[in-house]
Amino acid sequence: MKITRTEVIVLGDPAPAEPVDAPIRQMALLRIHTDEGISGLSEVFAVPPGVARAALDGHESFFGHWLVGEDPIPPQRLWTRLYNSMLHGNRRGWAIICIGAVDVALWDIYGRATGRPVYQLLGGGERSPHQIYDESQRQEVIPYCTIVSRD
Repeated sequence: MKITRTEVIVLGDPAPAEPVDAPIRQMALLRIHTDEGISGLSEVFAVPPGVARAALDGHESFFGHWLVGEDPIPPQRLWTRLYNSMLHGNRRGWAIICIGAVDVALWDIYGRATGRPVYQLLGGGERSPHQIYDESQRQEVIPYCTIVSRD
């Protein structure tokens, strides 16, 4: 399997003509496509869409050229490659958030390719003692959901 394309999709309200009380802020999503028709999706949380596009959209983007043509499995290999590409740069802020979005999308591809939920690939459902009331809850999986607030 090879990565064929990276794509940034922007969700949100267009710029309003007049002031509004609560516009929906734009949010970028990353989709990584493969030659086997499997794609992975991730939100690029808290990064302006223009920055996400410059960093991730297409093979000529800042990180895109490191990804296109590569095998997405195992995801850790490409995370390390992107992180190491920032050796002489600032390994903070938007760049790291973009690398994190790539990581989530790659794990999504890995899960889809193996037909297993990502939590199983990461070691299974297990909760620490302070997260449970009784032992029957230790293996219970609680789904994750991001809630985007107004600010």
